[in-house]
Amino acid sequence: MKVSHALGFLAIGSVLGLIPQVAPGWCPPSGCAGTSTRELWLHTMSWLQIGLAASCLARRGLSVLASVMKYDPERRSVAVKVPAARMAIESVAVTRPVLAGEHPRTILSLPAGLLDQPRAA
Repeated sequence: MKVSHALGFLAIGSVLGLIPQVAPGWCPPSGCAGTSTRELWLHTMSWLQIGLAASCLARRGLSVLASVMKYDPERRSVAVKVPAARMAIESVAVTRPVLAGEHPRTILSLPAGLLDQPRAA
């Protein structure tokens, strides 16, 4: 859920919670104890929507807080030197074992860059 959607849920939930207090005529008492089913439903939906919005906004806020706490202003990018021996390899050939009386054959030939592990950032 996007932040704009969460703000919409928060606004709708707030409006649903205020309807019984602003317009009590829309929620007439229908129960034996003078309670209104409409009012109970509006309050339940209000808490549900406000809770969904609050959880989304809290999750977003915590992720922003975590990224701020992870920031290291002293960190600088460093150039990594590649050893000259690794740069001299053009390709890697995979051969199978040679049996008596056979000529060696190449099964697979790959460029060297495909087998090297990339350096972690």
